[in-house]
Amino acid sequence: MSIIIKKSRMSILSIILVLIQISSIGYLIISDEFISSDPIIITVQVIGTLLLIWSMVVMRFRVNVFPEVLTGSKLVTEGPYFMIRHPMYLSLIILAVSFLMINFNIVRFIVFIIFIINLWVKIMYEEKQLEKEFQDYGHYKKRTKALIPFVI
Repeated sequence: MSIIIKKSRMSILSIILVLIQISSIGYLIISDEFISSDPIIITVQVIGTLLLIWSMVVMRFRVNVFPEVLTGSKLVTEGPYFMIRHPMYLSLIILAVSFLMINFNIVRFIVFIIFIINLWVKIMYEEKQLEKEFQDYGHYKKRTKALIPFVI
């Protein structure tokens, strides 16, 4: 498995978005337990993990934590990408919700909200990059939702 980090130069915004993303999800993981014995939380975690793995397999593990498009990338529209444009982000949100469910408190909730806002800004930035790179992205964007099928 190879994880490709970047194609060339990253913007300052891109670096900031990734740092906030990693910091906020990291805080949710290390500020309390992140594995639960509660069957509902386990189910949520399994769903998030399976979606993440499925998304990565469809991408052939050619993933990038930064929103810039990797050199030689192709627009992927199958698997989970058939219904939503950002299934990896959705999987991270699902996992973050499960971490929040383990021990809900106001600080963890604020960090979760920061995480969600940050991901939304990252999605908007990434989609501008994808529209520049792929001429079919506009059509793909019209027929799919960003995160939740038929909703958003």
